Amino acid sequence: MIARLLCVACMLIAARGAAFAKIYSSANYGFQVELPPGYIVCGPEGFTADHGFSVLFDTKDCLSDDDASGLYVFASYNAMEVRSTAGEGKLICDGAAIKHSPFWIAGYRFYQCDSGHGKARRGRQYFVLRHGKANDVGEEMTYDVGLVCKHSDCRMLMPMARWIFAHMKFTKREQ
Repeated sequence: MIARLLCVACMLIAARGAAFAKIYSSANYGFQVELPPGYIVCGPEGFTADHGFSVLFDTKDCLSDDDASGLYVFASYNAMEVRSTAGEGKLICDGAAIKHSPFWIAGYRFYQCDSGHGKARRGRQYFVLRHGKANDVGEEMTYDVGLVCKHSDCRMLMPMARWIFAHMKFTKREQ
């Protein structure tokens, strides 16, 4: 009997925690992500629509997030008018090898490349081009999930990358 009560209490606590999860949502760029609990998350104030957010690992200061190890989620219009995800990769991978990633969202497969070769900080980029109405370039969005890794080792960030992809979804864009 006591074990059942404890089990029910645990389920209620877990359900309550899930009910209060923070969601980053961008109506302009058509995506949303449930934010990971227990991490420093930097984004626009109030999590209103913007280009994206970052999850920081080695700082508590969002103002210095450009140099911090972490994971960065960014969306933008296809301003360079690339026609494919591989074309997007040629722009952002700086000559690094481009390959398929294991991550998919709503039928769109993300590609990946390692970045920062020969630099003090290295990382990994995941990216995809999401086509709009009838492949109208003005309706296309690009989505990037970037890892900035300490000591050229991205393994510690991979659980967070898997979390982001498991909790990210594309939504209808508002225009």
